[in-house]
Amino acid sequence: MKPFLLLSLRPEESLIRREYELFTSLGNLEPHELELVSLEVAPLPELELGAYSGLIIGGSPYRHTTPEGRRTPTQERMDRDLNTVLTQVVERDVPCLATGYGLQALVRLLGGEVSTLPEQPVGGEEIRLTAEGRQDPLLADLPETFTPFVAHHDGCTTLPDDVVVLASSRRCPVQVMRYGTEIYGVQFNPEVDGATLHDRLHAYEEAGFYPDDDSFLYRIAFAASKGDHPAGRIIRNFVEHNAQLRSLTH
Repeated sequence: MKPFLLLSLRPEESLIRREYELFTSLGNLEPHELELVSLEVAPLPELELGAYSGLIIGGSPYRHTTPEGRRTPTQERMDRDLNTVLTQVVERDVPCLATGYGLQALVRLLGGEVSTLPEQPVGGEEIRLTAEGRQDPLLADLPETFTPFVAHHDGCTTLPDDVVVLASSRRCPVQVMRYGTEIYGVQFNPEVDGATLHDRLHAYEEAGFYPDDDSFLYRIAFAASKGDHPAGRIIRNFVEHNAQLRSLTH
């Protein structure tokens, strides 16, 4: 099997490492089966996307709605690199799972719009599969409604042409989308469970992701021990589908 590639968009080394561990574990991948490139750490290297079974794009604390002039040079460079990769993905129909900030970059590249969403909940948000989503292999074995952890201010508010919505929520109408047959976007971060969200919120405590409430992180930590993590199946499904697809075509 060709390896998969993870593009990390996070600035914190500990979170990059944990993100890699989660995608490896949830995808049932060995370390040599998932390569890591951090766009925050260094400019985009030369990549041959055909050398990979699929591309996974992680989330980021940056925001696409940050006005021009207020973006850091690192974010501007990272956005250019991300746009370069996604242009190749779209032109070559490369299997891709773009999460969080990655979905929003894909939406903008395809001509859609990303805007600030109403409210700013952090925690669980009920998501419902559409009729198309119930038939899509990415969401196989997921219940019709499930509640992943979310922590995003922005989302797709104008849908690009030729995009199919696979799952939505009350607050965010495009939680999971597909472009073509193998290019997916997931607004929430499917690798994140309660414990991981708790750690990320500690790392981003100055970024305004949660209320000024000392008890908030304790409530998130308590939630980490409750229930299973169905959103993680999205990663497993993406890996298994594309590993099988590659074995049939090569």
